[in-house]
Amino acid sequence: MFIKKSLLIIAALFACLNAFAGSVEGPYIVWVNLSKEPSEVDNKIRNYLNHGDDLCWNNDALIFMRSRPPEISKELINSAIIKHETKAIAKLNRILKKPFGEANDGFDGIIVYGDQPKPKMYSLTTGLRQVKSESINSKKELEISLCILMPEIIRKP
Repeated sequence: MFIKKSLLIIAALFACLNAFAGSVEGPYIVWVNLSKEPSEVDNKIRNYLNHGDDLCWNNDALIFMRSRPPEISKELINSAIIKHETKAIAKLNRILKKPFGEANDGFDGIIVYGDQPKPKMYSLTTGLRQVKSESINSKKELEISLCILMPEIIRKP
């Protein structure tokens, strides 16, 4: 399982390397944590991204952990990301395309962490309908899954 995730992160790294030529900064991501104790996971993600030794995050990237568009409610996340409801995914995509704070051209996607019934991370790239997910069994898998599920930069230069 670890080898599979390592290979996926290497593939994601190569995809990101190609994105720098003639592209916009980013990715710009909304982070939503649905766990019962969100501060623990938020701190792990924040520390990981701030250390700078990851392969999928750069200085031009933005992650909106504390603030996000008010229309992105837990109910919408549950319907769109957890339950994969088509209408909710379409609504979430519309919201992600709107400007918010420093994300003047909208967001590239959303990453969601949930721990019920077991730890799992989900992502949706703006404009797509497919929700991706990874089960989480350790702190290292949390970091690797973040990179595997990182939405592509979809905003136009």
